Amino acid sequence: MYKCSENEIEEVINLLKRDIKNCIYMYIDIIKYGISDNLDIWIKRENLDISVIIMKYYNSMHIYSTYDKVYDTDIIDIIKKFDFAMISGNPSVINSIHTYIKDKYSIDYGYILKQEVLSLDLLVVLVLVL
Repeated sequence: MYKCSENEIEEVINLLKRDIKNCIYMYIDIIKYGISDNLDIWIKRENLDISVIIMKYYNSMHIYSTYDKVYDTDIIDIIKKFDFAMISGNPSVINSIHTYIKDKYSIDYGYILKQEVLSLDLLVVLVLVL
């Protein structure tokens, strides 16, 4: 796992776009702010493809994975380094790392977005207007 470069942002956005229902806030934040003082992105690759994206936005963390379960010591190290107020992601991903951080974090389930995306172009327009 390593810090994402500006040259890789488009690839990150394209991956997130394909699974927008599981990463809407990450997608919006990266499009709106990009890598900045308040937003960092780490990626993990398998072969040449991105398999995990971690976004730090202020004091929160969002994890996206192309797999249902993920465990990587780098993820746990990032969590411990920044002492996040909140960590979000797909329930199966969060459950897979919770064992390693349960002394500090509890799990709370909720929906951020639950709807069918009729048109990704429409969504992008709404994001840019916000």
